[in-house]
Amino acid sequence: MNENTGNVVPVETEGKNAGTGSRPELVVELYDPYLFEGTEVKEIDLSGLFDLRALDLCEIDRQMMREGYSGAAMEVTRRYAMLVAARVGKKPWEYCDQMKARDCIRIAQAVRTFFYARG
Repeated sequence: MNENTGNVVPVETEGKNAGTGSRPELVVELYDPYLFEGTEVKEIDLSGLFDLRALDLCEIDRQMMREGYSGAAMEVTRRYAMLVAARVGKKPWEYCDQMKARDCIRIAQAVRTFFYARG
């Protein structure tokens, strides 16, 4: 069994904002690393969530529709969260497809929390 805690880890950003109380990086350490295009993926960096624009979300919506999703509230689905993770990581849409289920659910929870939590 992997000893990795698999938590969402806030990590202070480096550079000009370090030490200034700037926004944290949002990194999810995976319980079960997977391979994507021959590279082992051990964590998913969701820090790019802070920089998403409406245009990005509309593109994710279009990808969901291309994949056949036609329901309401697509932003609460696991697939939407996987597409968000790919988008913020500047990876292809298929980036998270081989992720293990328990990590997928944790990524989805982190994305939903980012969008819906107050604070």
